[in-house]
Amino acid sequence: MTHATGDVDEARAFLGRYYYSSFVDVLSWNRPWETRFDVTPSDTVTLGDLQFGTDVKVRFGELGAYHVDLPVAGSLTWRQGRSGPLRVTTTTAAVFQPVGDTSLEKWDGDCRLLAVRIDRVALEDELARLLDSPVRSPVTLAPTIDVTCGPGASWLHLVRLMVADATQPQGLIHHPVVGARLQEAVIAGLLGAPSRDGVPARAGTAPATSGPRGRSGSRGPATHRRVRRAGAPGRLGTGRAGEPGCRHPPGDRRGRRGTGLRRLAADRPGAAVDRDGPGQPPGAPCLACPSCWSARSARPRSRSPRTPSGRWVRRSADSGSP
Repeated sequence: MTHATGDVDEARAFLGRYYYSSFVDVLSWNRPWETRFDVTPSDTVTLGDLQFGTDVKVRFGELGAYHVDLPVAGSLTWRQGRSGPLRVTTTTAAVFQPVGDTSLEKWDGDCRLLAVRIDRVALEDELARLLDSPVRSPVTLAPTIDVTCGPGASWLHLVRLMVADATQPQGLIHHPVVGARLQEAVIAGLLGAPSRDGVPARAGTAPATSGPRGRSGSRGPATHRRVRRAGAPGRLGTGRAGEPGCRHPPGDRRGRRGTGLRRLAADRPGAAVDRDGPGQPPGAPCLACPSCWSARSARPRSRSPRTPSGRWVRRSADSGSP
């Protein structure tokens, strides 16, 4: 869909039809100008090659979708919510959340940008699929992406390829199957692209959890604190007590009350028990899962008898006391 106009109201109406409702303020009337918008609309990922032709300020309110602007020429100054204004050029991309009042403080007349609108539900469902866990909405994305190298540059090349392919009537992006896979690749690539700080664009995503709180205060059952590395035998894996990831299945004596570390060490001659955790031998309890913890905390403790004065006395090693 291609649209060119020199009327600000027509430009605003076109952006509202395929992107978001907006208010456009022209900042420079010094010379005649003309917008040029090439848009490939979709319910999941909408791609656009946009240039306004003159300096403008655009106010959107809340977007309701995830959005990325990638300048391929010029610069763009924007803000969202309560954050201060940010400026992006051809080396960075601007990432917008679905919530928070949004404005393009200054869209330079010579700034041509690729605008990627991603459906909110589609992105969150894709992230939940990648994590194999529900996620909280909205997903917190880093405000900028480095597109000069690495995954960010590859993601920019993918978007450019799809924008160019959209101009071909028989392009793969229009194919019902291949086009859907390309859109999924755009969403997954955005979630893995690094920000300017070198961290993933998905900066603050926390999985949705449920269930009672464990010993550490987090929700869910207690799990092992040490994760098994691939190809490292004899180390504890991540899992609940009694499940395949735990070395102490139900019925193991290490889960019985009254069995302490000394008894376990006696069962394995020559194996030193490390109470600190990281240097434990393969047979030592991890002290993290419920069964192993009970083995440590529930071992019987004997007390010395009291004297008539009420004081405790120390048993000698040869006293014969049990």
